[in-house]
Amino acid sequence: MIQVLEYRGFIEQTSEGDGYRLTGKLFALGLEQPQVKSVVEVCLTCHEAAGKEFGTIVYLALPFNGQIIVVARMESSEQIGFSVRVGYTRAMHLTVSA
Repeated sequence: MIQVLEYRGFIEQTSEGDGYRLTGKLFALGLEQPQVKSVVEVCLTCHEAAGKEFGTIVYLALPFNGQIIVVARMESSEQIGFSVRVGYTRAMHLTVSA
């Protein structure tokens, strides 16, 4: 594997000859990759639409160690609403979040 990476110019031997270092070619390859969206960015459009349709706060909670953790929320467009703060955790078996 090291030989292939060196042959293709992604790594090169150090001047001391005691190891390898990454080349600019590998860095450039990384910059060519499309920008990756976070799960929150992907869900944002759906959250907005659901919040407007139902008139309530919509939040994104992810499972972790038997709990849910709220990682994002979209506020309601209504005057009065229920809110769940980002970072809130609750045991999965005690929540109705889906």
